[in-house]
Amino acid sequence: MAPCFCCNKESTSHCARCKKVSYCSKECQTKDWPSHKKTCGKNENPIESIWYEGLDRNTIYKRIVDAYRMRVEDEYTFTGEVDEDSLYGGGNPSVGFGRFLKKAISKKVVPPDWNEEDTKACKKVSITDKKSNIKFAAEKSDMQDIYGFMGPMMLRMIGELV
Repeated sequence: MAPCFCCNKESTSHCARCKKVSYCSKECQTKDWPSHKKTCGKNENPIESIWYEGLDRNTIYKRIVDAYRMRVEDEYTFTGEVDEDSLYGGGNPSVGFGRFLKKAISKKVVPPDWNEEDTKACKKVSITDKKSNIKFAAEKSDMQDIYGFMGPMMLRMIGELV
């Protein structure tokens, strides 16, 4: 189960209506309800259609890379699961990221005008960027330094779409 949407602790339940958002407690679910009720039960996920609006391509690439990194980190931290083609699996992280990016493209999580050049450029960023690099762990505090307080949540939401 995904971490709590509010506090990022291990979740124990999810929204009974939409079953898309996880929570660790009734308190967190109640706290989030004023915001969640705007999208609860609707087919469209607002993060899906807006996360890349107004961003230049290089920033989009970095966010995709960091969404993947957060997902790998969360799977390792919260479930103990390790993809053999990830930082923690000892294999080639480029292979694991390639699968993630392919899914992101097939699920239309990327901008609608995404093309092969974007795929190549995103893969290049994933191994050459000093901060958004699949060879390094993605700590929550690092993501907050880069993207602000809500950055890790935004990245997790992007990752959940994939």
